[in-house]
Order: sequence, then C-alpha cells, then structure tokens
Amino acid sequence: MGWAAAMAVVAAAVLCAAAARAEVVDEFGSGASFIFGDSLVDAGNNNYIPSLSKANMTPNGIDFAASGGMPTGRFTNGRTIADIIGEMLGQADYSPPFLAPNTSGGAILNGVNYASGGAGILNATGKIFVSRSFPNSINNNHVIRLMMTEQYTEDYILIILSSSICRCSCMIIR
Repeated sequence: MGWAAAMAVVAAAVLCAAAARAEVVDEFGSGASFIFGDSLVDAGNNNYIPSLSKANMTPNGIDFAASGGMPTGRFTNGRTIADIIGEMLGQADYSPPFLAPNTSGGAILNGVNYASGGAGILNATGKIFVSRSFPNSINNNHVIRLMMTEQYTEDYILIILSSSICRCSCMIIR
C-alpha cells in the first residue's frame, strides 16, 4: 500500500470515528480534540514561532465567524477540517493552539491543537519553514498532560481523555 493510500485509510478511519462519536453524549460533554498535523489543521501555532510559514494576514480568516473575520493563523479563509469535525462532535469551542498564551487552565479541557504549518512527520520535513515536526508535537502533548495533572484529579483527566479524539493531518512529500 502506497503512502497516499495509507493516508486515505487513516483519514477515512478518523472520519468514521468522528461520525460514531457524534452519537455519544455524556455528562462531561463531547470530550476534547487533540490535533496534530500541518497547515491543513494549524489553528495558529505559527503565530508564536519564528517561521516563514505564517497565515496571520488577510484573506485568511475573513469567513471565520469566531474571530470576527480577522486572521487567526489558520491557513484558510474560515474553519479547518479539525474545526468542522469538532463542531460535528458537539464541542463548544475550538481547540486552542498549543503555543497561544491562553492555552492553560480550563481551555485545555476542550483539547489542544499542536499542528504547525510546514511541519511534517519527519524531523527534516519543512525545516526551512519551521522547526516543528510531528515528534515535537507529541512531546508538547506531554506538557499539556503535566498541566492537567497539576490542576485536576487523575479520575477526571481519565474521563476527559477517554471521551477525546485525536486527529492527525500531515502531507507526505517525497
């Protein structure tokens, strides 16, 4: 199976999981979204790092109601696919960028977006644009987990994480 076919299978599995999860409602809401990937799902992490890959200018964001039409760092004029799936799952808010200063406290219970435009699965991918990759994002997830353990009980964290979904999107360039 080639890389493109493998990524299509992963994308289909994520969408099927999202559709199945849309049926689930519990007392803790719709869970959290932890998003890993590249510009297809970046919610603005590149705004906080030195990078040639930025989306904090118009026309990006002009159709994004949550920002009042202002650029957020999303590489789109509106919502990313991660935002749309989160809405389908009934999440009240979008997962904030990991590097945003307000990504702490209760904000992390809705999930965190680790995606970075120009990043890729390999450390060398996008090195001229950003110094971020999928392995870096996984390490950042450990930081959020530590923040959670400082603020919430282990039982509460397990409930949130057990009803969470993880989404990945990375382009593979050969």
